Order: sequence, then C-alpha cells, then structure tokens
Amino acid sequence: MEAQLADWRLKIDDPKNSEELILSQIGWKLYEMFFKNYTRKQWQRDASQLDPTVCGRIPIRTNRDNRYLSEKFKALPKNGYTSMFQKMLSHRKIARVAKH
Repeated sequence: MEAQLADWRLKIDDPKNSEELILSQIGWKLYEMFFKNYTRKQWQRDASQLDPTVCGRIPIRTNRDNRYLSEKFKALPKNGYTSMFQKMLSHRKIARVAKH
C-alpha cells in the first residue's frame, strides 16, 4: 500500500487547504472515495475551503490498526463520564459554589 500511495500522491510541499493536504497524502482516487463527500456532509464545505489542520487530524493508515487514536496509553473513566461528573459535582467545594 505504501508503494501505491507513493504513486498516487500529488507533490504539494505546502498544502494551503484540506484538499491539498489529503491529495498530498493519498491522491485523487482515495480522496474522492473517502474525503470529498465527507467534508461536505460534516462541515457543509468542500475540503478546498477548509484549513489543512481540519483533515490533518484524520489518520491515514497503511496497516490494520483501525483505532482513531494510536496513543500508547489511553483510558476511559471506570464507571463512565456521567458517574465521573456526578462525583466531581458532588464534591463539597464544588457543591458549595453551585448553590450560590
């Protein structure tokens, strides 16, 4: 896949928008399949109207790792976010401020 992407990528040294960034990473074919309509649906804008950092957050992978984030360490609250916030809001210092 790396070799194929190398053939498909466009040489754009300094992408000015998300479309140019994606084209420099995966080329026209995959851009049209995965990104073109996605940016229109998600932000009601063509990728050419979005800053390169917008699509730059979307990982491009050539392996079978299907996780969005690839950080070594990540976690979720043991009992979920609702429980975590309920516990935080019930703390005596926070509860006292909330009553005022």
